[in-house]
Amino acid sequence: KEVGTIIKEDDRLPSAEAFETIEDVLDQSAAILDEIKSLVSVQNGEYGNGRTEQRNGGSALVLPPQSVARLHYLTAHLDSLRATLSVMLQTLYTAQSIMWAEVRPYVSPRQCATAVANEKQQLETLIIDQQMSILLASKLYEHARPDARFLMEDDSSQSLSRIDESSPEPSKLVKYQDRFIASLNIETSGEEHWLASVCGISKSQLDRLLERWTRLRQFEEDLLEDKRKIQAQKRETQQPFVESDSEDDIEVLPKLASNGVGINTTIPQRTDTVASLSTESTSLPIPIPTSTQDFASMPASPRSSISTLPVEAAAAAEAKDKDDELDLEIPWTLRTRRHYWKYIDGKVQETNTDMPPSEAFRHRHSWTEVQASWVCAEALQETSHPFTRVRKDIPDGRRTRPETWFCIDRPLTFDEIQRLVDRTVDLYRKTQPPSPHRGSVARPSTAALRAAHRFRTQTATRTARRSPPRRNPLHSSAPLPRTTFLPRRPSTARCPSQATRRRPTLLTPALLTSWLLPSNNPLAVCAFLAETPASG
Repeated sequence: KEVGTIIKEDDRLPSAEAFETIEDVLDQSAAILDEIKSLVSVQNGEYGNGRTEQRNGGSALVLPPQSVARLHYLTAHLDSLRATLSVMLQTLYTAQSIMWAEVRPYVSPRQCATAVANEKQQLETLIIDQQMSILLASKLYEHARPDARFLMEDDSSQSLSRIDESSPEPSKLVKYQDRFIASLNIETSGEEHWLASVCGISKSQLDRLLERWTRLRQFEEDLLEDKRKIQAQKRETQQPFVESDSEDDIEVLPKLASNGVGINTTIPQRTDTVASLSTESTSLPIPIPTSTQDFASMPASPRSSISTLPVEAAAAAEAKDKDDELDLEIPWTLRTRRHYWKYIDGKVQETNTDMPPSEAFRHRHSWTEVQASWVCAEALQETSHPFTRVRKDIPDGRRTRPETWFCIDRPLTFDEIQRLVDRTVDLYRKTQPPSPHRGSVARPSTAALRAAHRFRTQTATRTARRSPPRRNPLHSSAPLPRTTFLPRRPSTARCPSQATRRRPTLLTPALLTSWLLPSNNPLAVCAFLAETPASG
């Protein structure tokens, strides 16, 4: 039943010779059972008067020594067939482990080697037991070997019985025996010598059984051919072509800043003030810095790459905090060697089998896959789940984009996945820097306010002719004037003295702040403060 179950799970494993071996073992087992039944029935009919009474009122059949020896041999032969089936079952398991190591390249080579070594060690143990069982059956056959006719009583005319030519014998077990072991002289050697010889050929016999009873070689050839096709396809699709990355650069940085990653670098954009400066000569906007964060460098990230941050989990958790009715919509996958179940939260969205997902929890080799944008390695380490970080190339049009995944070497439920995501969000929020206060961004610095106060005091005691309007200091290297007045408004003078002589308009801190804040250019402010006298 166990051999039939593993063949039903994966019919690629056994070879044609394996199926022939199974049929031969079944035929020999049926022949042994038939011979035991006929032997007991014959002895029961001819020696019915030789029964001995037992205490409980029943009777025990007394068999002659020749029949007892024959029964011992048949039992040993049947045990050899059982050991052969055990060896076949473990051979299929070993081949399955080797194939599993090939189709799961994202599992660490050390884990794969350990799993395959364990299966091979069990197979060697069963091979030793099988070879010893065949040798023991052959030795018992020598003591119970019948002639063409064997004598069952002193009176041969009444007890002659011909042995069936198809009855089990050691020659039918030679096909399952190593050639060197089959050449041993079992009459002159004991079990100690047998064991030493069998242990010496166990590894070579293991390789021969993998070659005879499995399609491992064909599987490796097919896998190599598939890899060649994939490489050829990649070479065809990765043809050089010209792309413009300007749009991508403009779109990526605002998204990262909105996700709270901590990037303070602003994107230079063309504003309308540049065009207005060239046409309107009556305005002179002088910006001041709104925040010291404009010159701050990018903070060190707690992780090596921005793509490994669980930004999707954090965004989903933040949305759920605002609305409890929303679902997180966590994508994850439950896999076995042949089947998969792709989930969104606790619902299966895609699968390649009709079996329920609970089949993965009964399977010997199953695992769980989840993206690194939802679960972090620290949360997995806290749960002690064995996992492996892998990179997958996800098709994206003509190109492929890499994504980081975690392969957890055991099947998980949605509740376990949700707990991992919640813990990941907690760890992610702890590593993020606190957001700056909004008031500090809108309010000018103390140094700027002091400079405006000095400027107001100086211009209150000074009268001068109005200088012609100068260009923006950003577009000219000329120094700024020490006194700056508001532009003259065109108006009709009531008298000549008022038309030729104007009173200068003083710059108050409130008026200066309202002028300078919209421009937000720190370079102009630095130039303005440099030209302003420190005294006064």
